[in-house]
Amino acid sequence: MDPHIQPYQYKPLPTGRCIRIILLYPSRDFDSPVLCSLKHISLGPSSNTWDPSKYDAISYVWGSSDRDHELVCDGGTIPVTQNCHKMLQYLRQPSRTRKIWVDAICIDQSSTTERNHQVALMGEVYKLAKRVLIWLGEGDAEAHRVIRRARWIGTWYPRITEDAGRFDLGYFS
Repeated sequence: MDPHIQPYQYKPLPTGRCIRIILLYPSRDFDSPVLCSLKHISLGPSSNTWDPSKYDAISYVWGSSDRDHELVCDGGTIPVTQNCHKMLQYLRQPSRTRKIWVDAICIDQSSTTERNHQVALMGEVYKLAKRVLIWLGEGDAEAHRVIRRARWIGTWYPRITEDAGRFDLGYFS
């Protein structure tokens, strides 16, 4: 990363049921820097044109607590864990911006007051998301075998996939 880029400065959220959504910018190069913007949205009815149901909420394993990777957000840098960084690399689309919610980025981790308020909204964040995706890590051959098996079972037992609702049974590719 460029040593001249300053740390990202979180803008305070409006009061009420407001959250931040990540606009994850596309890249065709897996190893290129992760670029994004943060946008404030309201979880309640609003007169703006943003449809809050058009984001994916991500639940993931934080892994190591070391924030030794960075993403570039609105011209500043946000430190993230290696697992979070890898997840964002996999989530990026090659040609379109993706709208996601990831707690470690969307919540200002340096503000205890904000963290407490946002944690209280997390049930709604997941409930209102278009999809909830689960990231357990990059995986290995055994993990890929388990996913293929789960998908095969879903073809034989359609009720399982119906009951899964808005949860994806898969990995990012």
